[in-house]
Amino acid sequence: TTTNKITIAGHSMGGTFTTLAVYKLNKLGFDVQLSWNMAGARPGNVALFNHINNKMFADKRIVPMWLVTYWNDGITRWPQFFGRLKYHVHFEHGVKNTLDHPQFCLSDQNATPAGGCGIFRYSRDELDLEIPSESHCMTPYSPIGQQCQSEGVYPPFNYHMTSQCFRGGAMAI
Repeated sequence: TTTNKITIAGHSMGGTFTTLAVYKLNKLGFDVQLSWNMAGARPGNVALFNHINNKMFADKRIVPMWLVTYWNDGITRWPQFFGRLKYHVHFEHGVKNTLDHPQFCLSDQNATPAGGCGIFRYSRDELDLEIPSESHCMTPYSPIGQQCQSEGVYPPFNYHMTSQCFRGGAMAI
């Protein structure tokens, strides 16, 4: 059997492209399932994100797609004046069993600096914009505890940490 259903997930640059792919594949008629932008940047303007957040899947589900954020990773809030995904799951660094205690940010009000939910608990001055960095790469659900270096774990992804993060990582599918 064939289907036009698709789920998309990506980390870092792959997460950024996930947002664009969800939009484009939906416009092309694919049945885009709940998808995941993991620590990706903001690839569009306010109008694009308003469409994704409030219109694109309004007749199918409440959450159009998830943004996954970690600690004070500034990549997910860059560029500063672009639009943003309003639904995100935040994992705090150093929290024991962080997979058991994610913070869900589920509205326009709390997914802003004034709302202080998840990644927005950090001021711009506290954000880490370096790649690679512990706040960007240390993901609690990754097999080796971090997402940016899969060397020797998932052949043929034998990149060094810096080149893999700049290429979007092994999670872009």
